[in-house]
This record gives sequence, structure tokens and C-alpha cells, in this order.
Amino acid sequence: MKTEVRATAIDDILRRVARHAAQGLPAYAHRFATAVTTAIETASESPASGIAHPVAHPALTDLYTRPVKGFSDIAIYYLAQPDRTIILRVLHGKQDIESN
Repeated sequence: MKTEVRATAIDDILRRVARHAAQGLPAYAHRFATAVTTAIETASESPASGIAHPVAHPALTDLYTRPVKGFSDIAIYYLAQPDRTIILRVLHGKQDIESN
């Protein structure tokens, strides 16, 4: 299945990797980037296996989340469409997808 990673998700990933690297944790930053890549690949291969995340906004129908393994507070947010998976954001659990 085709996967589209939106600029907002790429920005989320890059900011988090840069923050970890700036804190002197390059191995942690690398592990995070690898875990996010794996979560995105898994979501693309089996989109409906994520956790349905109903929201009020009509453009976000069929929104799912998938935790990033090894980073329990981080999840990818994506739309499962018949022809593709669209990765919207990579957020900490305390962040709200509808306001971000």
C-alpha cells in the first residue's frame, strides 16, 4: 500500500530527533528514528490494526493511532484510506491531534 508522510509528521520527527541529539543522546535519537520508521511501515502494511481514534473533525474520519515501540508516550496518527495510508503527525500522548 502507498504511504504518504505529511510535512507535519516529518517536522515532528525531525524536531524530536534534533532535541535528543542536542541533549547529547545521539544513540537515543537514532533509536527513536528507527522506531518511528518501523511504526510507519507497520501502519502502512496493516492500517486497520491501529487504534481507532474518533475525533469531531470530519476530515479526520478513519483516524488511527499506533504507538511507537520503545517510546510509550509517542504515537503516530494516520488516516487509513483504501488506496493509501497518510501519516499526519507523530505526537506525545499529552498533545492533542485536533489542536495541532
